[in-house]
Parts: sequence; structure tokens; C-alpha cells
Amino acid sequence: TETLNLKKEIQGAEGLYRDALGHITTCKIANAEINKLTVVLYQNLSTSLNYSGDHSDAVAQCTLAMKIDDKSWKAHYQRGVAHNRLKNYDEATVDYKNAIKLNPQDKKLRAEFE
Repeated sequence: TETLNLKKEIQGAEGLYRDALGHITTCKIANAEINKLTVVLYQNLSTSLNYSGDHSDAVAQCTLAMKIDDKSWKAHYQRGVAHNRLKNYDEATVDYKNAIKLNPQDKKLRAEFE
């Protein structure tokens, strides 16, 4: 039952992130704060998607985040995770390397890359 509860929580999170993205994309004003929040929502959605196994959508969400902020190490990392699970190893390697360059002090990134 723990696994079932976790799955429900992840699906619930995905829904909330999608709802929030739907609302934020209707904002008529684009500014740094809105952009930052949008990137965080895409990143968090991609994390949920990676946990639920929808790696193709995780790649798409991370790519959207990187269109707004190409220096988002978390988007590069999550896209690397998704590519790795899709067996797109060359793409995963590029994303992991970019994440490490953007956040070199994070040991988890290096461990995942290795």
C-alpha cells in the first residue's frame, strides 16, 4: 500500500504542477519573478514525471524550462535522468555534464554522471 500511496501522491503533484503552469502561462506580464516560478514548476513537474516513469514528457518539460533559463542545473539534471532511463545515453551525458558545470559543488550530480 505504501507504493500505491506514493504513486497517488506523485500523480497528484503532477496534476497540481500542470494546473499551476496552466495558470501562470495566462499571465499577461512576463518578468523575472514569473519566469523563475515557471522554470521551478517545469522542473518539479519533470521530477514527478521521472518518478512516475513518463520520461519522454520529463524531457519535454525540462526543455521548456531551459528555453526560459538555460542555466538551470536542475532542468539539465532531470532531463539527463530522463534521457538515461530512455537509454539515450549520449543526450544524458551532455545534460549531466551541463548540470555539473552549472553546479560543480553538488556531489550527487557527479555520482549520477559516473
